[in-house]
Amino acid sequence: ESMFVGDDPTQNLVEIPKILFLSAKNDIWEPELMVECIICARRWHQVCALHLDHTWPEGFICNTCLLEYNIKRKENRYIASKLKLTDLASKLEQRV
Repeated sequence: ESMFVGDDPTQNLVEIPKILFLSAKNDIWEPELMVECIICARRWHQVCALHLDHTWPEGFICNTCLLEYNIKRKENRYIASKLKLTDLASKLEQRV
């Protein structure tokens, strides 16, 4: 027996015999990165908080503290509306 696999739907699928597959168990625990609010010290999952040290090097401030203390966060300069628009990007957006 074999399976047909492929990454690109426009390309032909590749046939791979099932004997080449390895049986495995998904039991590997990977710790999630956490960030701590510099004001209230609450911990958040980094991905839930949408925090990257590269974007906000001054540290993480949670939304609760931002609202409670009326703090203005430095604007993220890497948002989509600020990216340079190219012909390729326009065509991709129209197609998708």
